[in-house]
Amino acid sequence: MVTNIEYTEETHFNGGLCTVRVHGRGDSAEPRLDIEVFTADTEGELTGEGHLLLPVGALAAAGHLVQRVLVGLAQLHGATAGRGRFRASRPGNAFRPWSEEMDEELRTAWLGEPAGAPASEVTGRLAERMGRSRIAIRSRLARLGCDPDVPGRELPPAPGEDPSGPRDGERRPGRARHAPGTSLPP
Repeated sequence: MVTNIEYTEETHFNGGLCTVRVHGRGDSAEPRLDIEVFTADTEGELTGEGHLLLPVGALAAAGHLVQRVLVGLAQLHGATAGRGRFRASRPGNAFRPWSEEMDEELRTAWLGEPAGAPASEVTGRLAERMGRSRIAIRSRLARLGCDPDVPGRELPPAPGEDPSGPRDGERRPGRARHAPGTSLPP
């Protein structure tokens, strides 16, 4: 039953902003989702909008269809697609390695935020400023020992880890990686 779904997601593209808002509508025999899409230019002026009202049972099929149509239309207009997303919409530093200076800038900025600041807003600002995706920022924060859900807060030490944290110049250890074709870390 879909009665109280409220969801908003934003992504940047070529200097503009695309926003998707989803509202649940469970007031009928078959629950439906109201999906709104808006695009805005760099000054915040509305440049496009769309609206879908879909039954929950049609979401996956409609999603695949809309994705194929939009990727095809983008290609007709000269945008190239890669990995299911448009390359033009990737942040400028996507997939580039993080330097120690970038790590320090991110950690300092995150820990300098007041604890009551909304994590999604802070993450969005940092992602834009550093040319990274929100997911990349959240992931890197955790690797740097910061709580990605609460601005201004560090993660507690892992069991067996030195409670004083990493020494100067050291980073918190990342997740253990395993060799391809194996199911357990080495």
